[in-house]
Amino acid sequence: MAERPDAFVVHKTPSRVRLRIPDRRNDGRFFADALRWLKRVPGVVAEANAFTSSILLRGEGVAQALTALGEDAPFEVKDSPQGSGEEIEQLRNQLQTFNEQFARLTGGGDARAFIIALLVISGIVQMARGNIGPPALTLLWYAGEALRFWPSDAQKAASPL
Repeated sequence: MAERPDAFVVHKTPSRVRLRIPDRRNDGRFFADALRWLKRVPGVVAEANAFTSSILLRGEGVAQALTALGEDAPFEVKDSPQGSGEEIEQLRNQLQTFNEQFARLTGGGDARAFIIALLVISGIVQMARGNIGPPALTLLWYAGEALRFWPSDAQKAASPL
């Protein structure tokens, strides 16, 4: 018997489960076969998307049905692996490098202040053009979120990360 790919649970409620099977991304035949197999599970409606490598299971008691899948299932269900945080640390390092390069390029400027100013100015320009809906409000929203989530120097000094 061929080795079954791992299906990771990415979302789970009592009546809905989303599985991701990254090893079979874009494998339409695998997902079609999996849907045919899942039709045998009583009370479960399944949808598959090979492009996103996911299967959505809906129905009462679908979470319990996952535990009852046998050895003949086309995949092996596993809990999603917990991230090690390496991706976040890489992103943090890249942002720090970008900020340092921006400061060198501008003679000491702060990339955060520049981005927020650019978003605010762009939002005002869009409002002046009459695009008050999505363009202006979205740009101003992003500026507010950048202010809220981008840590200040005091927060960076206090953070263990």
